[in-house]
Amino acid sequence: MKRQLAIFLTVFLALSAMWLIYGSKVVAQLRLDSRIAIDEQGTQIILTPKNSSVSQEYLLEAQRVVTKRLNQLQPADYHQVLTDQGYLEVHLTDSEDAPHLINIVSRVGEVEFIDGGSVPPIGKFVETTSAASPSTGAYQTLFSGQDIMSVLPPEDGQLFYQITPTPAAAQRFSEFIMAHPNGYICLVIDDEVINCSKMYFWSGDTLEILPNLSSETGLSLSDLGVFLNSGPLPITLQVVTD
Repeated sequence: MKRQLAIFLTVFLALSAMWLIYGSKVVAQLRLDSRIAIDEQGTQIILTPKNSSVSQEYLLEAQRVVTKRLNQLQPADYHQVLTDQGYLEVHLTDSEDAPHLINIVSRVGEVEFIDGGSVPPIGKFVETTSAASPSTGAYQTLFSGQDIMSVLPPEDGQLFYQITPTPAAAQRFSEFIMAHPNGYICLVIDDEVINCSKMYFWSGDTLEILPNLSSETGLSLSDLGVFLNSGPLPITLQVVTD
């Protein structure tokens, strides 16, 4: 009996050590000031405004945005509640993809496509403007989330995403492509460069693009539709679960 207990304790301690080493790395990849509660019942996420004085109206709108994102991501089972303290509590029964879900629901979700130039700023936080400013290091915004009419993922063995801007944005983009045919185009979310590509085609109204440089944010073009359909959060949220 003592020998079995010793073996059990040894295995338990080894597994605990592995979790501390590898589990902490997974959580750290979220780039959030957060602690995630995960157990056999699932995952509990508590989202709080970084500005504690925001109004109830903003909190309710944030709840609607988070709901839209969760409905698109379709976790196995979840429910959420806005508490009297202004916390948005999300409970996930299936926590297998919890890091990615948290990454999506807690981001503001401001989307831009920028001119990445010849040396793309992959993984960096950048300043964006209507025209490139080499003196300040600002990058030119080609079109933003509100300029996008649709995003279609690859289908039937295709590799390229199809992004259709509004007619006005398409005209601006056409002019840009004629003047800068060989530069990188980069996806930026909340001022962070998510991915960049030289593998794209412009048909005159639709951008077909396949990212060939990706950051370590855990986001990709496949998440773009989620942010566009939900719209950005009206406030900045942080994860503070324990």
